[in-house]
Amino acid sequence: MKIQILSSGRSGSTNLMVGLAQSIQNTQLIFEPLSKVSVYYKHYLKDLPNHINQLNKFSQKHVIIEKNLIFSPIELFPKGLVNFYLNYIQNFDKTIILIRKNINEVTESFLHAKSTGNWHEKYSLTEQIIKNNNYKEELNNVKVYNNILLEISKKSNTKIYYYEDLFSGNFELIFNFVKENKLKIDNINILYDYLDPLRRYKQI
Repeated sequence: MKIQILSSGRSGSTNLMVGLAQSIQNTQLIFEPLSKVSVYYKHYLKDLPNHINQLNKFSQKHVIIEKNLIFSPIELFPKGLVNFYLNYIQNFDKTIILIRKNINEVTESFLHAKSTGNWHEKYSLTEQIIKNNNYKEELNNVKVYNNILLEISKKSNTKIYYYEDLFSGNFELIFNFVKENKLKIDNINILYDYLDPLRRYKQI
């Protein structure tokens, strides 16, 4: 089985990916291969057919979980990304689109991560983040990311899942998520632990 998590970023996609990997047997993780931060970035862009062949090969023995952020590949941002992902998701058995409704919190999380270099650590909101000169620009980017995902969802008939639901601490919502996606979870309590609101990066 090949699963893709497609997210706007700062929306819990890494915790969801790891949570699924820990609660499903025999998984193979592929972390943001289309992002410039990936050491394989140029390889994947240059030879996507080979990457897809590798996905198919590995999926014969493993459950593949690949995570991508909607603003990658950056060369296609923003206008080319919808068509790119409408084609790309056809290579997966399941694509999970993940969005965070509170775009202000997404913006604050991006600004904190970019200013500190800490992308996966807990933090507290500061006046410096709120008054950041790039706040408006970052907020507009977040709106664009979400709009692209909404368009992909509509055109591909793929359901959107929201950070506020999966990370709410509501066990029933997580159970329904697993059931809807026909995920072969061995221990749902492990997944629940990774989606615990206490794992939020932002601390009040």
